[in-house]
Amino acid sequence: MWKGVYEEFSELTKSEQLALFNAMKQDLFPDEPDNITKLLKSICEARFASGMACVHCGSLSVAKREIPHKTTLSL
Repeated sequence: MWKGVYEEFSELTKSEQLALFNAMKQDLFPDEPDNITKLLKSICEARFASGMACVHCGSLSVAKREIPHKTTLSL
């Protein structure tokens, strides 16, 4: 059955193919973005449950460090 659908899929325009793909994706994986968001939130809550701390020494006195942009070094 799915082979017939697949054969007819190639006869659709690219925009129709994309619309069909998005409809199938939504039906098959309706909660995926919400689940990822919930998972990330639970990871952050577990990781920082007792507050932000240095991963090296455990100090609670931490500051966000920005990573400098990569630059070309001249020798």
